[in-house]
Amino acid sequence: MAFLTVLHVLAALLLIGLVLIQDSKGAMGGSFGGGGATNSILGPTGAPHFLFKLTRYVVLIFAVTSLLLSKFTAESDESALDRVAPTATSAPAAPAQTETPAAAPTPEATK
Repeated sequence: MAFLTVLHVLAALLLIGLVLIQDSKGAMGGSFGGGGATNSILGPTGAPHFLFKLTRYVVLIFAVTSLLLSKFTAESDESALDRVAPTATSAPAAPAQTETPAAAPTPEATK
């Protein structure tokens, strides 16, 4: 379950990055240095298509991990937060104090 959670978080961060990197459809004419994308390794439309396909696969991973995590969480009786920190009711009660602290000396007793 921990591996699935880490994979889910990594997919979410990668998805955010991929969406922010991609250009909008209206800005495709000036992408990659003012239209000089014909000299790039991936060709004039290679990079946008590669990013689109990569985004599609990351979305698929994110969706599958979301469904699996919700399935595993629904099967257990506890919340994800219950596993992180114990609640105040589950902690043992502090023992009652039976001794009283000694009284501080009065200024008249020190003279």
